[in-house]
Amino acid sequence: MKNSLSEKKAKLQEIKHQLPPAIVQKFMLLAIVLLALPMSVLLIQRRTELALKAQEQLVRLYFSPSQIPDSSDMFMRVMADAQINQLSFARIVMTFDPTKLSLSQELQTTGLLKTSVAKTSMQEANNTGRIVIVLGLDPGDRNSPPTALFELAQLTFSSKTTQSNQTTYLNFDNPDMQMVDIQAANLSISGENTSIVLNPSTTGTLTGRVTDMNTNAPVAGASVSVKVAGSKGKSGLVTTATSDASGVYMINLEKGSYDVEANASGFSAVKLSATITDGATTTLDFSLPPKGGGKGPKPR
Repeated sequence: MKNSLSEKKAKLQEIKHQLPPAIVQKFMLLAIVLLALPMSVLLIQRRTELALKAQEQLVRLYFSPSQIPDSSDMFMRVMADAQINQLSFARIVMTFDPTKLSLSQELQTTGLLKTSVAKTSMQEANNTGRIVIVLGLDPGDRNSPPTALFELAQLTFSSKTTQSNQTTYLNFDNPDMQMVDIQAANLSISGENTSIVLNPSTTGTLTGRVTDMNTNAPVAGASVSVKVAGSKGKSGLVTTATSDASGVYMINLEKGSYDVEANASGFSAVKLSATITDGATTTLDFSLPPKGGGKGPKPR
């Protein structure tokens, strides 16, 4: 037996020595590739499984709508995108600034997680600026747990400030939240905060400079009158302003379209149009032609 093994080994060594070195190297490289291939396949499969598992476990929370219209009551939905996860338990924690916002109604929770374990009252939320909702799956709903995209709660806020363009935030307290699937596995949570502009401004600024068309010198004391666009006579008059020593005027107006006219002693009147938008400054300059083609009165 030993002689037989020795003979085989000797024959292999003889074949190896007879083969060119390049061929031997190719055989060795092929053997290494063949040995490494199963391991590479296993690693790729493992990475794919981990990526799918991470996707399964992530639950996205957000507020809807993302933009709140200007109104006395601001209605918000707390939404959950569970993807393919099937939820059995949720602890949601949200915070807000109670000096700027207050709940105007008791919060409402979803009917998909019917067991209400804990829910912050309107009074407590307005005192602390913190909302906690703890919900569980009813045993009778175990065969149809909530999944994919669904509503968790409804919140109705009102503003506590009268100042214009005040920005405040609704936040999820991610470290203090928990979501569990029907297999009792903890899920990762991604809470997306949102901002709210309270009492958004509905006014803008109209400003400009009144000058002499011929000399470009400022016209002080020019009267700038603003009328609703398309109106006739004095009935559509909104306001008037007077240019200063530098020929500059400035008027705050509600958003909308206007006809604006500038006139001054010794000059012909000029009428232009302007559109005012929220919180923006619109520039409208006037170049007045002197009456009779002269240079107009000298600036004082």
